[in-house]
Amino acid sequence: MQYRSLLSPIQWKTLIAIAKEELVMEPQAKEFLQKYHIGAASSARKALDALIDKEMIVSVETSGKTAYRVYNDFLMRWLQRLF
Repeated sequence: MQYRSLLSPIQWKTLIAIAKEELVMEPQAKEFLQKYHIGAASSARKALDALIDKEMIVSVETSGKTAYRVYNDFLMRWLQRLF
């Protein structure tokens, strides 16, 4: 739970949402934000940037688009199981 104390509530929700989806193509899309109760797209962008800076998520190029995933597979599976 040390990860939880490092993150703001919006960052935590965003991390869990990305873990559940495994690969997120549009983290600022209305459907994604509503599904996981993240809030405004601007808040999601800030949370995404913070998670990248903290090396908790990583951006990957797929089919010419940028996608996001949890950097650590063990963390991703743990989040999927608990939340």
